[in-house]
Amino acid sequence: MSSSNAKLPVTPSLVEEVSLLIHQRTGIQLGAKQVAMVESRLKRRYYELGLNGLEEYRSHFKAHRESEIEALVSLLTTHHTFFFREFVQFEFLEEQLPRLIENVRARGSKTLEVYSAACSRGQEVYSLAMHLKKHLRELAPDISFRIFGSDVDPQSVEIGKNGVYRREEIKSVPISYLSNHWARGTGEIAEFVKAKKSLREHCDFATVNLIDPKGLDARKFDVIFCRNVFIYFTPAQIKDITRTLLKNLYEDGLFFVGVSESLHSLGLPIEAVGASVYAPKVAVKPERMKVPVAAVVPIRARANQVPNPLRVVCVDDSASILTLLKRILGKEHGFEVVGVAGNGQEAEEVIRREKPHVITLDIHMPVRTGIEFLEHTKGSSRPPVVMVTSVSRDDAALAWKALSLGAADYVEKPALNNLEQRADEIRAKLRSAYRVREKPAAKALDKEFAKISVIKDPASCAGLLVFGLGELSACAKVIKELGGTKVPLFLAIEGADAILSSVAERLVAESGQPAGAFTLGALPAMAAAAKGRALTSVMVFGEISRHGGDQLLAFSGAQLLLEDLGEGKATAPLAEVATDILPSSSFAYLASQFFSGIAVKRKPNG
Repeated sequence: MSSSNAKLPVTPSLVEEVSLLIHQRTGIQLGAKQVAMVESRLKRRYYELGLNGLEEYRSHFKAHRESEIEALVSLLTTHHTFFFREFVQFEFLEEQLPRLIENVRARGSKTLEVYSAACSRGQEVYSLAMHLKKHLRELAPDISFRIFGSDVDPQSVEIGKNGVYRREEIKSVPISYLSNHWARGTGEIAEFVKAKKSLREHCDFATVNLIDPKGLDARKFDVIFCRNVFIYFTPAQIKDITRTLLKNLYEDGLFFVGVSESLHSLGLPIEAVGASVYAPKVAVKPERMKVPVAAVVPIRARANQVPNPLRVVCVDDSASILTLLKRILGKEHGFEVVGVAGNGQEAEEVIRREKPHVITLDIHMPVRTGIEFLEHTKGSSRPPVVMVTSVSRDDAALAWKALSLGAADYVEKPALNNLEQRADEIRAKLRSAYRVREKPAAKALDKEFAKISVIKDPASCAGLLVFGLGELSACAKVIKELGGTKVPLFLAIEGADAILSSVAERLVAESGQPAGAFTLGALPAMAAAAKGRALTSVMVFGEISRHGGDQLLAFSGAQLLLEDLGEGKATAPLAEVATDILPSSSFAYLASQFFSGIAVKRKPNG
């Protein structure tokens, strides 16, 4: 593609034309706020087609109008979603299940009917399937369920029918719901999972346009989920869509919209019964169908209501992570962080004093690690523990160890500056862990997926440890932990060139490793020695000079780990591209994972 064509902007007239076309086909409003999104997705489309700019795409569109309209609908209506999104509504559904079950029995049926409208690629459908599979089995094993999922995008519907997702996606599912419902691929598709028959047999999918919902016919549902889609419609359209869907809802049913959406002030015949949950207003309810007493399977009582606020103790040696956890576990979300601890030993006293409902726990910490805490408190009446840690859940040695020692669930902590994106997952898993606190969840899936960390060719790897005199002890600990990997270690110290021999002696003494276990020198020489390896992990202890940071930026494709010094204290150019920012106690683990091909590389520049 020529440079002139590559820079050719998408004109507003094309954006307007496409926006109008999508509106006519789907009813979705694409106005001024969506202009940038429409522009970027149009560009993506003609890049995918290998076309040389806008004019070629216009010609292609005219020649392939119907297929292009379908492609554009897919590009412009795909919504960001994930499993068990807005978990609080799944909790509300669980609380309402006894009443819904009685409604099903009262009409002489054995099937709870659920509709997931605008279900995108099916994550909501399979979330509902996992949820109902678990709770109906516990509440009323005589009642089954059926979930109908629809979307305006045919491609998303096909993905939902297929039930195949990246393994990363189902990691956000609380363990108590995973059970044995997913199968992992092998070979080239090992990072994908497929919903098993136990889920798929309860689900069906179809393409449905909510503006003109053909395909629903006279179907009736006990529950309708229509979440996070009304933001794309006008108030008049929302009112029309809701009125239509209410005709498909049993009079004792529930209508869910997204927690940030509201149907108030639209004059609809509904009443709010929960957080963005509505029920039809019925002046006089007809007498229910009588069900023979012998046919009724009793509904067992539930005693797992989550307290508000849910009291949490957070255990992590990163001050920045603790700050972020306090932020995402606020009272506005039904939580309260009542205590924090920097290691497992300190945590025991905080837990005794504060008596929390649940605990978040890191693995790599000084004094007493998360694993050691779990071992030390095993068999005690400790609250449910959710691991929030940089250790991969696929790690057979540590993650599986934590789960086998009684941890209720697991959250893989992303890079520090992305932690808030995982807020919904953390909150969901804490609430779920409290609910199932007396019944440990089956964790067979995690054992099946576990990976053993093996460094196949240590000589092709290199660890570059950059530190100052104030970080000698922390550096020595990492040298000790990496000692058995046989990976060459290059130690770069800033501001101590004249005392290298003394520094080396102290590192040998504190690490217990021989002098030949590492090479010590000034940063330029050590950086040059580490370069050229297939896998290089750069670990920065404390703060380094801007000049030193600039030298490390040249390590393209390396893993770059920065010590967490608190928000805003990391070396600026490095913090922008770091793979992760975390306590130095996690360096050795993440470097080992990287050398074995499990962990990720640093972010690209820019």
